[in-house]
Amino acid sequence: MSKEQKKAQRGANKGRRFGKVRDELDLCWRVANGAVCEYGAEQCRFTHDIPAYLVAKQQDIRVPDVSEISDESPFAPDFTKLAKPHPDHPSIDLNTICPIFAETGDCRYGFKCRFLGGHVKIDENTGLTLVKDEEKKARTAVSSHEVNFVGADIQKQLRSKKYPFPISDAYLREVQEQNEAEAKPKPKPDANAVVLAEPEQDMDVDTAVPEKPVETSTSTVEDIIEKRTGEPSTAATSMLKGAETFYLI
Repeated sequence: MSKEQKKAQRGANKGRRFGKVRDELDLCWRVANGAVCEYGAEQCRFTHDIPAYLVAKQQDIRVPDVSEISDESPFAPDFTKLAKPHPDHPSIDLNTICPIFAETGDCRYGFKCRFLGGHVKIDENTGLTLVKDEEKKARTAVSSHEVNFVGADIQKQLRSKKYPFPISDAYLREVQEQNEAEAKPKPKPDANAVVLAEPEQDMDVDTAVPEKPVETSTSTVEDIIEKRTGEPSTAATSMLKGAETFYLI
């Protein structure tokens, strides 16, 4: 492993691997929803060829109905026998049911949906056409409480930091003004100001350490000689006198 590769693996969460599945042929989202792409087929970086995309698309998913589930093996029927593939596009199962379309009358994934057979019909002129239930869409718009979906325009504003947040902006301005007010220096008292001080306390405490009495030595020369030689002072004195006489001779 090279030095650059080791450096790229450093840091937090570098060892994690996030699985992300992409289509072999990525279809333009606007074309997938039956809309017109503003970039056109030549400038868009995604394909606009729906038949080519359906050839490379994975097989539709089919969720079993509750009545089809059993408590005995094999527990669910063989969906390969129950599937009704499209005559021109085998990846589409015309017997599958899209749960989003069944609930709201519209599926925002369009041709990219893995339950495409639930909201597509065969048209003799165009081949395939997305189906929308306008009555169910209108009913869902009134009764639905889904709030976890935003449109492409709002997503673009959020990415470019242009989406308005008036309440948050007002709150942040208030917090900023409060922080600036707290950061201002405190006013100093002038000559005419009255300053209230705390009463003084007697903090004089006698912390002097009493001095130890100096021991004065009263030992005589004889006592010192007796301690050092271990002999009586008279004998030691005689020895000193004899030594002085020897040196004098």
